[in-house]
Amino acid sequence: MIREPHECCDECGITGDNKTNALVEVRTCNDKGVGVFALKDVAVGGEILREKPLAMYDNGVDFENLGISQRKRKLIGSLHDAFAISGGGKSYGGITKTNGLPANDGKQGLFCLACRLNHACNGAQNARYIWRGDLGKMMARAIRPIKRGEEILVNYIDPYLCREERQKRLWDGFRFKCACDECTTKWSKSRDEKLEEIRQSIEDYIPVAQFEPKRALGLVEKALETLEMEGLNTPHDLGTIHYHAFQIADKAFDVDKRRFHLKKAHECWLQTEGGGSRLDLMGKDIIAYFEK
Repeated sequence: MIREPHECCDECGITGDNKTNALVEVRTCNDKGVGVFALKDVAVGGEILREKPLAMYDNGVDFENLGISQRKRKLIGSLHDAFAISGGGKSYGGITKTNGLPANDGKQGLFCLACRLNHACNGAQNARYIWRGDLGKMMARAIRPIKRGEEILVNYIDPYLCREERQKRLWDGFRFKCACDECTTKWSKSRDEKLEEIRQSIEDYIPVAQFEPKRALGLVEKALETLEMEGLNTPHDLGTIHYHAFQIADKAFDVDKRRFHLKKAHECWLQTEGGGSRLDLMGKDIIAYFEK
């Protein structure tokens, strides 16, 4: 187990008042360098970690002018650089390109723990990043049940791409070939076809909703059914689509389906972002409005 990332204390919150990060540890992985692993079972919607950024920056970051302490520079320097030239060492540019996570106001952030979460494609990942601007912290929450000792895995790319396209984007963006279950043991041509069907359904129902909301409602509900059948029914996958279904049902004057899909969307948002988040508050406001 690698201890150094856990010695940052105030930066990652592994000690002190924040007990959430005590749920995980950073270990070496034979094929991935390092990864983050659960020390306890985590239920769907459970918070896995939350931490303040080591640095927040825009594109074209100049670390010399960010006022970062030497301690934080050391921690940033310990993060992976997928673009390091063999024998040439790491660069801040390579580290930020490899690890930068979207935060608020178009900025990106670097984090002790969140930046060490490895990738698994949609269907194999068990967690999701979420930047909580109200807290000024990055979180990871479980979107599938996670067992003690299991690695925490997030999806780095578009969730509904075929394997060939996923591999291309991961190589271009992170310089690795994915060997998750979705790319190996679970992969099949029919799986790629189902992913394309989901992606196409999502692309189709949005423009159709403007003129034929009832037909669009059928398309969005078909997408939800396919997600369920393919085991892609995580709160992250379902939340946005249930919200779209709510909007379309409202346009189609279908009160029962409007109520149903809004409730489901809000339940998903609570699991993926937690209470008090922007989406949680938005969901409560919309529910209150329609209950008047």
